[in-house]
This record gives sequence, C-alpha cells and structure tokens, in this order.
Amino acid sequence: MSDSEINQLSHREANSSPDPSGQPPSRGWQGAIARFFKFQEYRTTIRTEVLAGITTFMTMAYILVVNPGILSDAIFLQKSGDFPAESIPSFLTILMMPLMYSIAEGLAIGFITYPLIKTFQGKTHETSVAVWVLAGIFVLRFVMMALKFGG
Repeated sequence: MSDSEINQLSHREANSSPDPSGQPPSRGWQGAIARFFKFQEYRTTIRTEVLAGITTFMTMAYILVVNPGILSDAIFLQKSGDFPAESIPSFLTILMMPLMYSIAEGLAIGFITYPLIKTFQGKTHETSVAVWVLAGIFVLRFVMMALKFGG
C-alpha cells in the first residue's frame, strides 16, 4: 500500500461517523443512554442493543421448559413433575446474572433458592447436603457483603 492510499484511508476513518447509521447521537433519554453505554465508542445503536438483548433472552429462555426434563433424566427421577424446583431457580439465575453484573452471584441465587423451594414442597430429603452447604456459604457471603458495604 502506498503512502497516499494510507493517508486517504486514515482521512476517511477520521471523518467517518462512529454511529453506524451515520446519524448524530440522539438527545433526551436516548442520548443519555447512548452516552452512558458509550454507543459511539462501540459503534452501535440502541436498536442494535435492544435486538441483541431480546435475541439473547430468547435463546436462553428455553431452559425454563427443557431444564426440568434434563434434570429428571440426569438424576433418574421417575417422573418429570418437579417444575417449580428446577424452573424458578433457573429463571432467577438468568434474571439475576445481568442485574447483579456477575455470573457467580446469579448462580448463587439459584443455589440458594433451589433447596428452599424443595423444602417448601416438602421434598427436603431429595436435596443433597452439599447443596445445602453451598447455599449456606452463599447466604453467608451475601450477608458479609451487606455488612461490609453498609447494607
């Protein structure tokens, strides 16, 4: 590549709009969202991000229907009728991961809610001691975090 071609390319990049649609950033609430999430820097738009979020949710939401069947086959239960015990913790895990900005904390919520729901169903004997220990550790961690940050 010659020097003139490199100069033309860098001139084009310097003058190109960071917004893929070529439009200036919006004002009002859309502009505030665009500035907060640095849409210009990442060359994206609100529409693109909303569609990506919907797509991600739809590809992950199937687990609410499929997970009870998978778990019942994996642990050799006679029937797949334990919908609340597997689905509610799965839903809360999916919901809390982005809200808490942490995959680990989302999984912790799932580990805490699973044995609690089993207890409310009267099926405490079906829950492993290891799950109860992990749930206790996660509860203790959340309590310690709340105390540390003045909660």
